[in-house]
Amino acid sequence: MGDVGDGTDKDALRAMIYLIDDDFKVKFVSDSVADKFHCKSCDLVGKSVWSLLGNMQSATGKENIMKTFSSGRPFQSTTEVTFPSGPRVLATVLFPIMGKRGAVSEILGVSYDLTEHHEKEQLVRNKMEIIMGYAEILQNLVDDGDARKMVDKIRDAGAALQVKLDSAKS
Repeated sequence: MGDVGDGTDKDALRAMIYLIDDDFKVKFVSDSVADKFHCKSCDLVGKSVWSLLGNMQSATGKENIMKTFSSGRPFQSTTEVTFPSGPRVLATVLFPIMGKRGAVSEILGVSYDLTEHHEKEQLVRNKMEIIMGYAEILQNLVDDGDARKMVDKIRDAGAALQVKLDSAKS
């Protein structure tokens, strides 16, 4: 209950949803958040968000929560977060919710775990670096014109893939 996803993979794009009030207390957390802390959702509700952040390393931490409360503007990041359960790469958005007086009364946080995608992308990048290194070595060793053309095709394909990876990252 409280998680968004199709249930096919425990971590695959399950939304981690949490609500923080203006006293910096946790009002709600989805089960997927609690899983990262090795506990149940009810164990986190009512706790200070600062005590939770003290148990993890995150660029979406105190400064960005404070900025979202004070500015009333949403915050968005993709960063590595180290939970008690281990490091994960998260895409996070903090949505300010305005109260009756027009000030931010709560922040709704939604994070998606992109770790698996990030790891696959990094593996492709690492393999491309190796392939490009071999292409450079071959370029200097090959005398045959047809073989040079093949090496050039490999280098061009590698460069095109690198451009795709870079544009997908931004």
